[in-house]
Amino acid sequence: MNKESSKSEEDSVILNPVIVSGKSYFATLLIRHFHERVKHQGRHFTEGAIRAGGFWIVGGKHKISSYIFGCFQCRKLRGKQQSQIMAPLPAYRLTYAQPFSYVDVDVFGPWSVVTRRTRGGQASGKRWAVLFTCLTIRAVHIELIEEMSSSAFINALRRFVAIRGNVTEFRSDRGTKFVGATDDLGVDIP
Repeated sequence: MNKESSKSEEDSVILNPVIVSGKSYFATLLIRHFHERVKHQGRHFTEGAIRAGGFWIVGGKHKISSYIFGCFQCRKLRGKQQSQIMAPLPAYRLTYAQPFSYVDVDVFGPWSVVTRRTRGGQASGKRWAVLFTCLTIRAVHIELIEEMSSSAFINALRRFVAIRGNVTEFRSDRGTKFVGATDDLGVDIP
């Protein structure tokens, strides 16, 4: 008899639900509660759970849909998969070339280093590194320089060319040492 009375109470709740205004904050709280209770399964499941809970929200379909549209977890779960659109690659990345035919040049540093021990203590100096990056296969070559001057850069460039071979094209950020080196070498910069 106890089961029958609880069954009739559930039926009476569904048949005579509590009417809630769709414009009230209580309707939003109800939608949030039942939407989380059905594990973000959508408007139909949320609406069914609200009605099974004994509530009728006036304009509920629209209110539930707008709540689900703003639900962060639902947007994450049901969102359209994005794809990254890549910019067109430059010509030197698409054509076959020997390593270090197209090179990007940059200088980084300085680092303080102990150069020698003296009677009064230690003499320290600074060191920089010239980074040569192959633009075709992304290999890296690093040369050490002792000062930030065009002549030190030219010496590093000569060491690089002696090891890696001739270069078709250099790219850089047009720093003063690079511009000074092109002037010293007599090379035109476009």
